[in-house]
Amino acid sequence: MKKEPLLVHLLFHPESVSARELARYIHRQLNGDLMVPGLRVPTVFCPTRDDGAPCARLRFNFAERNFVVVLADDPLSIDESWCGFCADAWASCQNNAFARCVPFQLSENAWPLDARLKEVSFAKAYLQDVGEARNAFVVRRIVVELCRYLANLDKVADSAFQAPITLFLSHTKADLNKEPRVTQQFIECLRQDQPIEAWVDSGDIQTGSKFAEAIKRGVERTSLLAVLTDTYATREWCREEILLAKEHQRPITVVDALTMYEVRSFPYLGNVPRIRWDGDPQKGIDLLLKETLRHLHGSALLDRWKQPGDLVFARPPELATLVGLEPGTTVLYPDPPVGVGEARRLQKANVRITTPFQRLAAEQSLKGRAIALSMSESTDIASCGMDSLHLEGAMIALSRCLLIKGATLAYGGHLGSEGYAQMVFELVRANNNLAAPRRVELS
Repeated sequence: MKKEPLLVHLLFHPESVSARELARYIHRQLNGDLMVPGLRVPTVFCPTRDDGAPCARLRFNFAERNFVVVLADDPLSIDESWCGFCADAWASCQNNAFARCVPFQLSENAWPLDARLKEVSFAKAYLQDVGEARNAFVVRRIVVELCRYLANLDKVADSAFQAPITLFLSHTKADLNKEPRVTQQFIECLRQDQPIEAWVDSGDIQTGSKFAEAIKRGVERTSLLAVLTDTYATREWCREEILLAKEHQRPITVVDALTMYEVRSFPYLGNVPRIRWDGDPQKGIDLLLKETLRHLHGSALLDRWKQPGDLVFARPPELATLVGLEPGTTVLYPDPPVGVGEARRLQKANVRITTPFQRLAAEQSLKGRAIALSMSESTDIASCGMDSLHLEGAMIALSRCLLIKGATLAYGGHLGSEGYAQMVFELVRANNNLAAPRRVELS
């Protein structure tokens, strides 16, 4: 069986309620963000014994790369066994290309934990206000460091783009000084202490360089954030930046800052995450960071399904990205599949498109079979480094594969709005373009 391309290990003291809730929040942000469908980075908590002590050393044999996050707070800092365990985890990641450790200091006294960590820099999350601000800081830092890790940027000492993410701010100067001055707010936010580089405008192009070539090279290496204002689509260079980013399969997000209307909307601004401007530029930046992580991790996942001759797309195909491909090319892209009507029109490009689940559905090995599902709380789930979130996720993943292979599911448990049944219905809707018949019997 192929290993997962990435596994995130979340280490925290089992008696710390706040650290556990933060770990659960991180898990949800990396797996269940509705704004970034397909962002499914697996996480595991630290395996814990019945007496509250950590289990044996972390197991790095389940994934090709392992990313260890230490959530250090007061309960952890006063427990010698956990302090030593975290130091062991950090040491095991040193000089290991397949593991990396990023510790967070959640309280002022939660450093250095161990003599071996006196020279190690912890991300000072305790300087952020408790609640949304701190949670957002931790997730943002994790996403950025995951991007660095997956992009192998730590190994590129002479790279012109040292930051894990270089953000290309696509905007029109005509709106810089117009209220509500959205672009200007993004520029000011990017000038603050952000863990990314930013290419804002032509002022970042070296003197003597050709403007068009510099823009093209920049877009090829960056994640693009488009500030959609009333005049954005009327500017040739704005449209060209979007097209270049799509041609080179770069991450794109759109911040919708329309105040009135567009005479003609730019058709190629679709097929990417879009967020409505609400006065907070950080939300748009965070969305682009997650979309960048989805591209990197999603491409690694697709490589596991890739067959000879496949061309991997990090986002669903569209005519703008299929034009120019050799007839007969097979494009492999993330699930869920595009709609039936959309797929029919994409066939005009003479290119085959498919997703991993569509390939899985090609053989209906479970057709006609009814499979009963049973799920209950686990008494030893902590020793496996998991909790109820992982159990629910495993149940949904198993249900998805069974349905795709043609099985009929029988389930007689909780049928409420927050239960498994509702999650399965949402699952069927999300994958309603797969070839497999889908049937769920509830009682």
